[in-house]
Amino acid sequence: MRAALMWTINDFPAYGNMSGWPTKGYLACPICNEDASSERLRSKIGYMGARRFLPENHTWRKSKLFNGKSEDRSRPREFTGEEILEQINSGTYKPLGKHPSINKKRKRGKDADTIWAKKSILFDLPYWKTLNLRHNLDVMHIEKNIAENIVGILLGVDGKCKDTEKARMDLADMGIRKELHLKKRANGSYEKPPALYTLSLQERQGFCDFLKSIKFPEGSIAEAYISKESTTFCSMYLNGIETVFNREERNDDGGDRGTGLTVFTQSARPFGLIRRGPDVPVNELEMAEWFVLYNSSEVDQYREEHKNYIQGESEVDITNRQRKEFPKWFKDRVSKIN
Repeated sequence: MRAALMWTINDFPAYGNMSGWPTKGYLACPICNEDASSERLRSKIGYMGARRFLPENHTWRKSKLFNGKSEDRSRPREFTGEEILEQINSGTYKPLGKHPSINKKRKRGKDADTIWAKKSILFDLPYWKTLNLRHNLDVMHIEKNIAENIVGILLGVDGKCKDTEKARMDLADMGIRKELHLKKRANGSYEKPPALYTLSLQERQGFCDFLKSIKFPEGSIAEAYISKESTTFCSMYLNGIETVFNREERNDDGGDRGTGLTVFTQSARPFGLIRRGPDVPVNELEMAEWFVLYNSSEVDQYREEHKNYIQGESEVDITNRQRKEFPKWFKDRVSKIN
């Protein structure tokens, strides 16, 4: 037996531990590599180059609402596994954190000497450098973080809300979204103007009351699937008990499905009151009539008889002509039998 590691799946901090690429600082994007688009804000580093990954003719590239600039750059070049390994082997590593024996401060900014923190042990695998995809981000963590941030912004949760005073000052420094800039009051304090997504106290209360009324089933999806498969398997060997294999269909309103034309003996049966619907156009009635005649096995011999009759006249498009003429021919044929 042989086993191969195809890729890793983890959250973003663990991405740095597995790949050896530091996921903090100006060059935190492992895909962008040395070509990361980052900018220093008041208290953090912002990454403004997401629009580079859009198609070149995308309208958002020309918009200045994002960071006050249009985006004309192409997407960053993607490095192959061989190029990454060569990049790792050609330089020294930047240690993660700060070693106690080092008294000097680490270099900050884009002028740091090194990029990679270490050489991943996974490169010892002979095929690892040939893989197009080596590391994946866990979708579960991404969805959770995005959902928490959105809810935190809407409800103004302390510690979870990204719409802070510093964020508003960053907008002022970048010269964008003037309607969201902090406004100075007469007493020297600042007022944060409400945004389009800002909810009032009543709206927040209604939002929480709505979520409170929703009932969520307990347990995990994986356990639910296992339980369902187990009970389904066991039900195959149970006698005298209604299971998914022997119970009647829920939409069956009675009647014998074994009688009548085969085209109407389907497992799904209509139920409820019969009401007259709107008038159907003539072309749709003709299509429905042809569908019944074409899919009823009881009419096969007559349809074949009519086909032979048409072929005797050296007709090229037999199917089209039969669709147009067979309903009337069949009606006349049946009337002669009676």
